[in-house]
Amino acid sequence: MADSLSLCVRDIDTAKDGSEGLELFKKKKYDIVITDIKMPVMNGMVMARELKALNKNIPVIVTTAYNDADFLIECIDIGVNQFILKPIIINRLIDSIKKCI
Repeated sequence: MADSLSLCVRDIDTAKDGSEGLELFKKKKYDIVITDIKMPVMNGMVMARELKALNKNIPVIVTTAYNDADFLIECIDIGVNQFILKPIIINRLIDSIKKCI
């Protein structure tokens, strides 16, 4: 996904898990965060909740293979801006990014 996004986004950082992503977020100013729900160490939902606690205005896009309504409801409760089901269609992701910024 990062390779596809690099064609239209200037600067992309990636993290191997939610904990690393959260630490990157604390060190650098980001315009948007894209995360998956299922990640090792800290899942994307926990990370999104922590991100929003640090900066309630940071746009967060969550991607997932889960189509469970409970995940969608939790995303709404957290304040996630976009929820994208996998497989990810890159044009849909780009549209979601544009809506967030």
